Amino acid sequence: MHAKNTELNDYILQWRRYFHQRPELSYEEHETQKALIKELARFPNLEVKKLARTGVVADLNPKGEGPLIAIRADMDALPMDEETDLPFRSERPGVMHACGHDAHMAILLGTIRYLHDEKDAGRFRFIFQPSEENNFNDDEGWSGAKRMVSEGALDGVDVTIGLHQRPDLPSGTLGLQSGTVMASADMFELIVHGKSSHAGAAPEKGIDAIVIASDWVQSLQTIISRRISPRSTGVISVGTIDGGQIANIIADRVRMTGTIRSRDAETRATILREVETLNRSLEQRYSAKLRWEVLQEVPLTHNSIAISSTITNAVKKELPMISILTDVDMMAAEDFSYYGMNSQAFFGFLGTGLPDGPAAYGLHHPKMDLDEDAMLVGVQFFVTAARALQKDLSTAM
Repeated sequence: MHAKNTELNDYILQWRRYFHQRPELSYEEHETQKALIKELARFPNLEVKKLARTGVVADLNPKGEGPLIAIRADMDALPMDEETDLPFRSERPGVMHACGHDAHMAILLGTIRYLHDEKDAGRFRFIFQPSEENNFNDDEGWSGAKRMVSEGALDGVDVTIGLHQRPDLPSGTLGLQSGTVMASADMFELIVHGKSSHAGAAPEKGIDAIVIASDWVQSLQTIISRRISPRSTGVISVGTIDGGQIANIIADRVRMTGTIRSRDAETRATILREVETLNRSLEQRYSAKLRWEVLQEVPLTHNSIAISSTITNAVKKELPMISILTDVDMMAAEDFSYYGMNSQAFFGFLGTGLPDGPAAYGLHHPKMDLDEDAMLVGVQFFVTAARALQKDLSTAM
């Protein structure tokens, strides 16, 4: 790969900056999809199709023999104003690639360019997936990965691999770990239905939705501290609260949204069960109605020991200059988990911390930036991992 480094790096850099300037929200990646399809048309050995509304799937050597390895990148941006001083900062107010999906797409394009030019490269499927960040623009409430799988993105696939950039890790390092690497996430909504009355003259005639909501938020924390084992990991956070109309009227409605995170199925089930119990208790105590709904479910992201071993050993052998980190699991969630539920899968991390800049701003921060020099390591990882998996699976067949 070294002879191609300069050319590939320029190619990746160009595309990362192109996508960064033109971010699009979940299931709204129409221009991104068009740009990808136009670029992929330059590669004659690819079969390209649209999938999952705004996604793209490209097969390399689809009629060949041997194992089929899928490599995935996500496409969507976040609903926030960018606060960086980058010359290629977002040109769309209120939308920013603050999670690095622009880099993910660029890395995958670089991987395609490299593998396409190889003789006897093998069979690959390249997945550009929409809507990783949320599913609120989907009538069925499905994330992009779930919709991709449902529409056949993994048909015939033996292993799926993915990578996420992380500005909190040293630039150019790889985080490769077996077992659970990202948490499950349940994005929830709770609506408290109370009863209005005059807040000063007759508060006793109302049912105060704000008081009930306050009680609910405080009681949530005892689920974590008293209902699950201290050896288990769980998080409940309320992200938004909206209720009330005017200062002297008892609020008859409060809407809250938030997230639940856990690292195993038993803890998740316990938390969800305890929330339901809390809801019923508060309904009885206050004579109110609580409507609770999980809006989005993202399962655990888990790497099998066998696949992790194959990939890690290959990286150590083929890319000895790259540092490997093995304690990199996060309480963030990733809908890449749906690929792992439908094929063997591995999800790694790419360190992109700015070496000489200010302290790294984390994912989803309006000032988040990444070291673009690290992106080539992402290509090297995908190529090395995919080759190793093909060799290993071919031997097993």
